Amino acid sequence: MTGLRFTLLALIALGVAIGCYEDTDTAPAPPPPTVQHC
Repeated sequence: MTGLRFTLLALIALGVAIGCYEDTDTAPAPPPPTVQHC
């Protein structure tokens, strides 16, 4: 069970990181809400 939880957390972290990278690529100067999202 711990392995599944670890993999899920890793996938979520990767998704958030990809979302942050996409936001930064779209807008070089992201607004405060984007920073809070990251």
